[in-house]
Amino acid sequence: MKIDFFVIMKRFIKLRRECKELENEKHVWNRSFIDGVKFALDYIEGIEKKSLKEIYDSDSDLEIQYIKRTCECCPSQWEIKLTNGKMVYVRYRWGKLSIRISHGETNDIWNAVAGEVIFEKKIGTEFDGYLNDNVMKQYLKLALKNYKGV
Repeated sequence: MKIDFFVIMKRFIKLRRECKELENEKHVWNRSFIDGVKFALDYIEGIEKKSLKEIYDSDSDLEIQYIKRTCECCPSQWEIKLTNGKMVYVRYRWGKLSIRISHGETNDIWNAVAGEVIFEKKIGTEFDGYLNDNVMKQYLKLALKNYKGV
């Protein structure tokens, strides 16, 4: 299937305009529609973005062995393996971002899910369930920098 870049860009611009108009109306019932449109637009923009591996490899201070996005939205979540053997679980749902780390070396993400909370903050509205990779990366960087046990 051939995709016409100009057709996609015209749709993209139209959706961005509609999304901004709906956001200005501040209707609650529009929130899930807006989140869905933003998710689709971020996906389209992702064609031009760097891959996750390129993004994370550029920050050697994170010492990430690998990162895997396990769910796109509602919740947005990631599994991260650090070079020290610990696992990190990142989850964004209901506007709240939480980052947890396993207590010791492991290959099982459930040890991180049940692990220590190293960051937790309400960063969106109650209906938010999508977080893009770049925003997550900034919070992860902050959480790992402030965590003394890494």
